[in-house]
Amino acid sequence: MITLDSLLQYDDPRHYVSLESGERALAEIDASLGAGRSPVLISGPVGVGKTKLLHVLADRERASRVSVRFARSIAHPPDAVGSWLLRLLFGKTASSPGEAELVLLERLREIADTPILLLVDEIHLAPIGSVRKLAALARGGAPALHLVVCG
Repeated sequence: MITLDSLLQYDDPRHYVSLESGERALAEIDASLGAGRSPVLISGPVGVGKTKLLHVLADRERASRVSVRFARSIAHPPDAVGSWLLRLLFGKTASSPGEAELVLLERLREIADTPILLLVDEIHLAPIGSVRKLAALARGGAPALHLVVCG
């Protein structure tokens, strides 16, 4: 379930108005993920509806994916991204960043047949090193981890 604060009520997927452009974007994202292309970037000007599109995608994908996770952004340095992902996806912790990445990738290999869709909003606010680390871990976690980011 997506938890929204009162200032983000318009991100609620129930307020989504289906337009050809939004449906085309959702279909392209779905096709990319289905073809194993991850990460997927949603970009556009401020206020165009990228965040709402993420919420609609989450709502629709819950029916076909074991798990959908949503993050507002990444506020972690590159060496902490693996630990953040391990905690976000599996509720686990590790004693070091290196161990976190190893455990994360091992867990993702174990669930290869039941993918997790990770949606990250406001990716442009994250440190570039953290974005690179997230992309590398997503690629290393394929086919279990499908990543869609917007910003």
